[in-house]
Amino acid sequence: MNRHAIGLLLAAVVLVGTVPTGAAAAPTQTASPTCEYPLTMTDATGTEVTVDQPPERVVVTGASGAQTMWEIGASGQVVGMPVKPWTTYLEGAEEKEEVTNQDGTLNVERTIAANPDLVLAANITSNDKVAQLRAADITVYTFALADSIPFIYEKTNTTAAMTGNCAAAERVVSAMRANVSAVKERAEGGNSPSAFVHLGSGYTATVGSFQHDVLTTAGATNVATELNTSAYGRVSRESVIEANPEFIVVPVANASVDPAAQLPDAYSNLTAVQEDQVVGVNTNYFSQPAPRVTRPLVALSEAFYEGEVQVESETELETGPNTTTMNMTEESTTTAAGTSTTTASGGTPGFGPVVALAALLAGLFATRRE
Repeated sequence: MNRHAIGLLLAAVVLVGTVPTGAAAAPTQTASPTCEYPLTMTDATGTEVTVDQPPERVVVTGASGAQTMWEIGASGQVVGMPVKPWTTYLEGAEEKEEVTNQDGTLNVERTIAANPDLVLAANITSNDKVAQLRAADITVYTFALADSIPFIYEKTNTTAAMTGNCAAAERVVSAMRANVSAVKERAEGGNSPSAFVHLGSGYTATVGSFQHDVLTTAGATNVATELNTSAYGRVSRESVIEANPEFIVVPVANASVDPAAQLPDAYSNLTAVQEDQVVGVNTNYFSQPAPRVTRPLVALSEAFYEGEVQVESETELETGPNTTTMNMTEESTTTAAGTSTTTASGGTPGFGPVVALAALLAGLFATRRE
């Protein structure tokens, strides 16, 4: 699909796309929940969801839900998930039941056939499909739209509580918090360079998106906040040129993709391009609200302020979190653990329908779901 065609597709989705009712609701839990059962929690649709005991069979409807389950050491409980290019970085994902359609939307029949004890629904899973699952006597917990890094802490803890993995999540979130603290400490007193997130076809991330929080936590000033756009809105090339950001952040699929080559020719004279400050970040980690979001966070910090950040692994290991140094070049332009994605279309859980297609990036690099 060429860039023009994708632009038209994006425009169409802007006109018809809707976000499920309650998707923007704030999470109700304010502290790390505990694994005590029966457990009742209120989801983004305002529904009280009760689990009597840790589920043995879990379906996740979005990539970020899958990543979270893997990170807390619970991949063995997952029986169904999106088995798509944007989840191939999760070891063993291809062995799970595919519960989504070709376009990434949930397939209710496949989900029911997976016989789950619990479905963890991404925010773009439509209310109609959630209702169908509940009518089939399946327990469904729906997550809200992610708007910050603290939301991801909350989502990780909630996932763990609903699935019986609280101790693991505590270690994972602790490592994430430590990495965020290290990045914030580095940014203190810094020059806060101006930056712009290029999602392709004129779309960007700003206030109300977790990518904006990643960008600003890393120490940059997001120029899109002055461009009168929504959390995942479109901006004109002229306004970006006028803002002239010092850095441009581009999600990329792997190390072979040149982030600067993904930009329109009109940006060739921008400071970011002229000074070789177009930073590629892992498209899956940057666009899925899940524990590995701290990796692009660290990569951006290292790009903005030069030099390595000492961080902890957010992945749950038998021996607990380990300390390591993330190299900015590796993390910013390649995918860890052999991540490889390809261009795809359809909804992106965690973004909402509009941003789902915005993240196509004009067919030049992969999108990922939720």
